[in-house]
Amino acid sequence: MVTGALPTTFAVAVTALSNLPIWVFTGLAPSIGADLGFGALRLGATAAIFFAAAGLFAVPAGHAVEHIGWRRTNIVVAILLIVSFAGMSLAPNLETLAGFLVVGAVAFAFTQPSAGLTLAQTVALHRRGTAFGLKQAALPLTTLLVGITTPLFLGVNGWRWAFASCAVIGLVFLAAVVVERRRSPFVDAPLALFRRGPEPTSPRLRAQPPLMMLAVGAGLGCVATASIGGFLVVYAVSAGLTQTQAGQLLATGSIVCLASRLITGWIADRRGRRHLRVVAIMMMAGSLGFVLLAVAHSRPWLLVLGASLAFGLGWAWNGLFAFAVVHNHPEFPAAATGVVQSVMGMGSATGPALFGVTVSIASYTGAWVGAAAALALGAVFMLQGRRLLARSVAR
Repeated sequence: MVTGALPTTFAVAVTALSNLPIWVFTGLAPSIGADLGFGALRLGATAAIFFAAAGLFAVPAGHAVEHIGWRRTNIVVAILLIVSFAGMSLAPNLETLAGFLVVGAVAFAFTQPSAGLTLAQTVALHRRGTAFGLKQAALPLTTLLVGITTPLFLGVNGWRWAFASCAVIGLVFLAAVVVERRRSPFVDAPLALFRRGPEPTSPRLRAQPPLMMLAVGAGLGCVATASIGGFLVVYAVSAGLTQTQAGQLLATGSIVCLASRLITGWIADRRGRRHLRVVAIMMMAGSLGFVLLAVAHSRPWLLVLGASLAFGLGWAWNGLFAFAVVHNHPEFPAAATGVVQSVMGMGSATGPALFGVTVSIASYTGAWVGAAAALALGAVFMLQGRRLLARSVAR
């Protein structure tokens, strides 16, 4: 097994980079919308397209990663992201921007299985929970950076410079991956090397009821998490905050989420079990944060509290969940992640679309309440999936 901090660093970096297309788009949505002429409904539809494309490609991407390895996958992801960022920076309208956003979605689909495989092959089991927490902390780190840098890109065509800057970061990452691959004495190891017995070298994971139940729970959770990531800044501006203040609110929530993912991963390594139960508890508690957002209009202090709780628990369960999926499917880490990620992608696509429609025909209050209900229902499915998994193991 290849060990060391460098593979984990690449897993964190590629996770953060692959999240930039959607979160830069939603974080700068007020400016982009004013320039290209769209509102909450088309914002939600565009975000839904991104997550739908990511979900559609997740399963084949997971199987592809099993075959080509995480190093080659990182090169593919970097190239796709550079194309995506460059295209969005030059997009003359929302339709063109959405097209290049889909290119970024394909890169995103490869990222989660690749990062999961990286950690499964290179990190010792007793440190894997922390590693997955660190990897998943890359997502709130992305939104944190978007929130902090929002004031830098508020000028005329400032959002275009934001995407162009991301393309440069993508080039740097690609160069680092290529150099590391050439210098490394190791090659991407086939998963057969980590199995016992005569299993074939090109396995196919058959999705079992426990895995699908867990996937549905995570998908319902993503209905809510994609909504807060996509609409918090726009909602905060509509509630009376400036775009700079809304960016600071996004940064605050991201810091809480980042810390929560790191802490839960660290605790998971010491607890050693009951990870899915903790995931369900976090989802249920996080739904209260969405309820607070529903009644926080014109109440800045309640907006901060609701966002912190929604981010800190309602959006922080992903890292522990990803670790639990890999932990319970050690022979198929990338493929299992791909199966789960496909359903999560569908949830992430459905969430912003439904949220945008609800805002358009009703209000933000109803939209946030709906997100809270989806997250709470996801917790119920998560517990049921855990029961089915325990029965399967017992048999």
